[in-house]
Amino acid sequence: MRLGINATFLAPGKGGGMERYLVNMVKAMAQTAKGDAMIVFGCREGLPGLEGAAPVIKGPISAQTRWARVLWEQVLLPGIIKDSHCDAVLSFGNICPVRLSRPSLLVMHDAIPFEPVHGFSALEKKAMQNLFRASARAADRIVTVSGFSKSRICEHTGVSRDKVSIIPGACDPIFFPQETSRKKSGDYILASASARPHKNLDRLLHAYTILVQDKKVKAPLVLVHTQGSEGLALEKARRLGLGNKVIALGNTSDGELAGLYRNATLFVYPSLYEGFGLPILEAMASGTPVIASRAGAIPETAGNAALLVDPYDHEELAQAMGRVLKDPITQKEMAERGKERAREFSWENSAGAMLALARETAGKRR
Repeated sequence: MRLGINATFLAPGKGGGMERYLVNMVKAMAQTAKGDAMIVFGCREGLPGLEGAAPVIKGPISAQTRWARVLWEQVLLPGIIKDSHCDAVLSFGNICPVRLSRPSLLVMHDAIPFEPVHGFSALEKKAMQNLFRASARAADRIVTVSGFSKSRICEHTGVSRDKVSIIPGACDPIFFPQETSRKKSGDYILASASARPHKNLDRLLHAYTILVQDKKVKAPLVLVHTQGSEGLALEKARRLGLGNKVIALGNTSDGELAGLYRNATLFVYPSLYEGFGLPILEAMASGTPVIASRAGAIPETAGNAALLVDPYDHEELAQAMGRVLKDPITQKEMAERGKERAREFSWENSAGAMLALARETAGKRR
């Protein structure tokens, strides 16, 4: 099988969980494939995370010019794919070319354009909803990352549940520390919260303010996965009187992020909506207790290894943070459950499932 990988949605370093899923999945597929070949179609920026995994064909459009990129993907990419003699095409960015001459698989991580937390303008919302529906109906098979996302995708696009397979992501091995290494507490709270509406930054900062004002905690709050909104986060913190107690980090390498997870006393994930929530597993793999929201696919991903709270109640979030921070025994128990939970997910298993589905789809030429 010659499998085309449509990665045109990705501007390297700015794709968040979708980028991690793509890069780790393609690498694992390259290691798992027997007699199969892959070719990746990207935008002008290329895909530096896939060196050696598969050849990359760069298009002339920047992935950061969304609508120009979408137009190129829909109009010109199908011809390039046809000339590349692929047996099937796997698109990773929630949408796919709707007119392909080859069998098509589509990874849809969520149905966020249909949800109230999307953050799009009215015009963007309508356009994205139309693209999601058209792509879901055009694809021969859809892959998503959780049962929650499967239900939402089927509800909003009208496709049959039989058309959708669940293949979750997993942690990069870098987030699993060596068994011989010891955890060093950095005495800080780590949190994932950009300024995008569904990431729930405002309620996180209000919860942290309660802890600071009650003098229940002295540990600073360190924000990661901010996606360029560091300045806005710091300004919000300043208005709440938090001064230098909030640190917002920009781009971090995987090695830096692994160290931040590992040395944190607590990881907080307050999102209002997630199709999976990979940072939860990354923190758990690192041996750090996790407090996360009871929303979207997060309970499904976290299992019984995280303390779940109402993401709309910043007081409940503050109480949960204070309770875990004050109790070393609870921290240790949560850390152990988290490491066990993270080990239940495997890129090797997910890549095997993806390749099997691709081979099955390629064998059913239209």
